[in-house]
Amino acid sequence: MAKLTVLLMCSSGMSSTIIRKNMETAAQKKGIDLTVTAKAESAVSIERDIVPADIILLAPQIRYIKNDIQKKAGEKPVEIMEMREYGLGDGEAILKKCMKILDMK
Repeated sequence: MAKLTVLLMCSSGMSSTIIRKNMETAAQKKGIDLTVTAKAESAVSIERDIVPADIILLAPQIRYIKNDIQKKAGEKPVEIMEMREYGLGDGEAILKKCMKILDMK
């Protein structure tokens, strides 16, 4: 079973929570062991949230912090969610992209 840990960041934590729930539903259907943390960017801790994550996803409205988060994340991928997928809360599409970026089957 594939194991994946994702950190979702947005401005307030509300929209990323919806996406987290939808990603968890999609992962359950696919038999993926998924851990998703959804947080407001102001509440993210390097040790608690960034270090354990395999991939970090930013909401489109906070794309301006990508370079700062990438410095904190080191080699881990930091990606900006697609506006359409983010707006629709399309957890399945976002999960698929995570797996593709991380080269998971």
